[in-house]
Amino acid sequence: MCVKLHPDDDGHLVSWRRRMGSVAVSPLLHSTGHCEAKQSRTKRSKLLQAALFAALITSNLALAAAPRLTDLQYVGSHNSYHTGFAASEATLLKQLNPALFAALDYRHPPLTQQLDDGVRQLELDVFADARGGRYAHPAIDAQIAKAGLPPAPASAPAGVMDKPGFKVMHVQDVDQRSNCQPLIACLQQVRSWSRQHPGHVPIFILLETKQAPVELGFPSVQPEPFDAGTMDALDAELRSVFRPGEYVSPDQVRGNAGTLNAAGIRLIAPRAMVRPASARPLNPFAAAFRSSVAIPFAIWPTLWAAFSIPLPMALKAFLMALIVSDS
Repeated sequence: MCVKLHPDDDGHLVSWRRRMGSVAVSPLLHSTGHCEAKQSRTKRSKLLQAALFAALITSNLALAAAPRLTDLQYVGSHNSYHTGFAASEATLLKQLNPALFAALDYRHPPLTQQLDDGVRQLELDVFADARGGRYAHPAIDAQIAKAGLPPAPASAPAGVMDKPGFKVMHVQDVDQRSNCQPLIACLQQVRSWSRQHPGHVPIFILLETKQAPVELGFPSVQPEPFDAGTMDALDAELRSVFRPGEYVSPDQVRGNAGTLNAAGIRLIAPRAMVRPASARPLNPFAAAFRSSVAIPFAIWPTLWAAFSIPLPMALKAFLMALIVSDS
């Protein structure tokens, strides 16, 4: 207990002098200062406790109010890799099929520039090339030579198309130019950008698996089918770039549910599920699309389950990909 003695209180001073003798004033002043210091420390302690309590409440409220993916609107680019045609390719296609050329005559800047500009959804068309070299010699090159046009520059860096691995392009043999090649290089660019910009909102990567033949008026290569083995290989490429904790896997969304679909239905049951009217049906890859695939949501309930995941306040690299097929 701290008692403060006032100098104008004669009774206290007399009593203090009788006990303390000739040093009455000094102990009084020391005691008064000691009381004030102790009261100040008590006040600071209470303020600190109150501040910590307020911070705890605020942080809990912030976590409870953390935005979900359904709260966000994204800017995305279609065929984000597409870089258009070389001059000779453009001249030939204008002669053979002007309408086709007009539809395909567009180009995008590099993926990292798109991300710098605010794009957060990227689309990459993926072709399987298990042995390498399947797309190393586009048929359009022979048609350019046949038409007497100057040779077009290579559509990819030397040797890249000869190596095994998934390739990124729009249409085999005619529209193969990409701002990144092969798929691993594209994903590495995204991961590098992500690590340089911690705290960004999730980046969505749409992987469209291409396996359909095309009719071009001249012979073209038949793409490899995306069977279970091909999907496992795609899974391996994705995992070779992104580390655990940098993506959401189907196992994380499924939890203890029997299937991804069941998990999605369970998670969205408390609220109405709204499907965009303009959304095209998705191929769920019933046979090949298994829970082992690394970064995919191919059915709407699963997508909504993923969208229900709260976003942490400090978000690290966080990527998800939706895999669909052109078949």
